[in-house]
Amino acid sequence: MIKKHLIFTLALIVMLVFAMGCGGDNTVIEFSGDSSERSEPFEISNKKTQLRIHVREEDGQGGEESVKFDVFVVPEGETIKDKSDPDVTEHEPESKTITIHKTPGTYILDVRSNNAEWTVSIIEAPNND
Repeated sequence: MIKKHLIFTLALIVMLVFAMGCGGDNTVIEFSGDSSERSEPFEISNKKTQLRIHVREEDGQGGEESVKFDVFVVPEGETIKDKSDPDVTEHEPESKTITIHKTPGTYILDVRSNNAEWTVSIIEAPNND
């Protein structure tokens, strides 16, 4: 009986270690707000990284004012003036995930927003060289 319990426990531990180390996404940063903001610096270690956004109309808004939302993924020390186009632009509520190609390094999110509540996440898949 003890032997079966020990084998079951070891098997469970192996499965948990495997699941944690080999699969799933790694959320590097999740950043939310309802106005224009800059994030704290974060590290990107893979060349292919995902940018996930969720943009919704600000509570109590509507009518003639439209949602304006831009996300810039900018190397630390640079500004959006150093970059010609945002990585994402939205003019209506939207949820989506896109792949962005960035060299490994330290970055910040620079979000420009009007009439929107938003969440932006940077996600890396493990071992995606």
